[in-house]
Amino acid sequence: MNLNLDKEFMTLNQAIDAYFNREEEDFQWIPTGLDKLDSEFEGPGIRTSSLIVVGGASNSGKTAFALSIALNMAKYFKELETGAILFCSGTLSNKALIHQILSFKIGEDPTISNYSYNIKKKWEVSKELKDFPFYTYCKPVFNIDQIRKHAGKIKDLRTIFIDGLESIQANNQAEAIQRLKNLATELKVAIMITKRLSFGVENDRYRDAIWSDFGDRDLFIYNTDAVLLLKCHYDYVGSKKGLSFEESSRLRNTITAQFLHNKMGWGDTATDLKTNRKTGAFINND
Repeated sequence: MNLNLDKEFMTLNQAIDAYFNREEEDFQWIPTGLDKLDSEFEGPGIRTSSLIVVGGASNSGKTAFALSIALNMAKYFKELETGAILFCSGTLSNKALIHQILSFKIGEDPTISNYSYNIKKKWEVSKELKDFPFYTYCKPVFNIDQIRKHAGKIKDLRTIFIDGLESIQANNQAEAIQRLKNLATELKVAIMITKRLSFGVENDRYRDAIWSDFGDRDLFIYNTDAVLLLKCHYDYVGSKKGLSFEESSRLRNTITAQFLHNKMGWGDTATDLKTNRKTGAFINND
C-alpha cells in the first residue's frame, strides 16, 4: 500500500510504514546536480514542497544558476523515467531561453552569439534534449493561477523554476511569496524563484548584500525554506584590461552562494560554485 505522511489522519503503524516507504522517499530530496550546493542540505538536494529564493544583483548569474539546475534535474528525471520540471521566465522569451540552453551545450557565450551562430552544432546538441521532461512558460508578466494551470498539465511534475519574482502579478511581494509557498505545498513540488536585489547593491558591487537589500527579513524567514545570495568575485586584473564587472567576474570562474536562511540544511553557510568562463553556466565541482 502506498502510504503518504502528508495525510492528516493515520495509525502509528501506518505512519511508521510511510516513513520507511522507499517509493515516498525517492522524491523527498531532489539533487540539483551541483554537489557542493547539495552538501548544504540535509538530504541529497532540495526538498519536495519547499520554496527556495535566489537573490543577486543584475548579471550575477541568477538565470544561469536556475537554468543550470533545471537542466540537471530534467536529465536526472529522464534517467529515472519519472518526474518533470517547469521553467517559467518573465525575462526571456521561449526563443531566447532555448538559445541560452543550446549555447550552454555548445560552449558559446549566449550574450554575444546570435541565434544563427553555430546553428549546425546547436541542431546536433538539441537532439539529446528533445526527450527531456522540461516544460517552458515564458511571458513578461504572469500570475500564480496561470502557473498552477500549466503545472496541472504536466505529469509527475516535481520542480517549478520561476525566473523573476518581479514578473509575478500580486498586490505586493508578501502576497506573492506566501502564495508560492502554498502552491509548493499544494502541488508537492519544490519551487525555486530568482529575485533581483535593491538598487543599493546594483550601484555598489563592492558592498556585501544584507537582508535589507533583499526585502522583509521576517517574510522570507517564515515563508521560505532557503534564501541564498549569489556573489560575483571582482577580478582586478580584468578591470585593468578594461573589462566590465561581469566580464572580469567570469575570469575568476567562481560565484559564491551565501545562505541567509536554510531550513533544509546547516543554516547561514556559504559555498563556492564553479561556472563555465565562456557561457556562465554553473558546472559541478564536487
